[in-house]
Amino acid sequence: MNAEPDLRTVVARVLESQDYDVRAVAHSGHAVLLGRTEQFDVLVAELSGPDVSGPTLAEQLRRHCPGLATVFVAYPGTPEGVDHVLVQPFTREDLLERIERALANVTA
Repeated sequence: MNAEPDLRTVVARVLESQDYDVRAVAHSGHAVLLGRTEQFDVLVAELSGPDVSGPTLAEQLRRHCPGLATVFVAYPGTPEGVDHVLVQPFTREDLLERIERALANVTA
């Protein structure tokens, strides 16, 4: 997960409370390194991350985690056209629903 520290912490806690095994990282490079040694089911990342965009990070991770589902967190006014965008502010339920949909699309 690549996001602002407070948002990253909140998202990680929500997912952990639902028994997801979470790896919360601050930089995309760390996420890519983890992806080389661990398999991930879903990536939650900022659409326009501070060091790399969420879609670019997803592309890099899919080299090692081919079935990776994605949910991108964005700010209001974000252009349309990207699947599984969760616009801030969002609720816990919004997050969980979006993740479930993203995972269902990968397995479908």
